Amino acid sequence: MTLSLTKPSSKHRIDAAIDHHGALPVILRALTRLITPKPAKLRLHELSDHLKRDIGYPAPAPRKSYLEHLR
Repeated sequence: MTLSLTKPSSKHRIDAAIDHHGALPVILRALTRLITPKPAKLRLHELSDHLKRDIGYPAPAPRKSYLEHLR
């Protein structure tokens, strides 16, 4: 027996899904997936610093005061 390490193409996956579930459910799921809106992407610049730390992003660099920019 030979084990194939290549990734199956999408045609093989669709054929397997149709064999397992039938054509109508696969078509309905594909159409539903096409018309369902995608979730909004996370906008990191809108999150506060403590929320960024909570989800694992590094703390921002300390800000310089306005007077230090004048030197």
